[in-house]
Amino acid sequence: KNVMDSMASLMAEQNKKLGELTENTFATATATSDDVTASIEEANSTASNFVSSASSALGTVQEQVNVGLEVDKFVVSTMDSVNATVKNISKTTLALKNEINEVKE
Repeated sequence: KNVMDSMASLMAEQNKKLGELTENTFATATATSDDVTASIEEANSTASNFVSSASSALGTVQEQVNVGLEVDKFVVSTMDSVNATVKNISKTTLALKNEINEVKE
């Protein structure tokens, strides 16, 4: 009977230790899972911030390109105006020369 009691006591203690070990393992697994989830969320946040920054930078570059295109249009328009004015001056000068020549004759 003493041996049976000792065996029962030993089994109870082993079961208790196994229960504690299982609880500890589960707690560790849960904590690890939480850590992994937090790491994934942080990585997603970092990636999202990077995409947002890249998108913003791309928008800025696009704005600069648009401004550059407007400047190009303005320069071309100004050059066209200058060319037209030079042509008008040339025509006027030629007309004046012709009139002066007619007067001389």
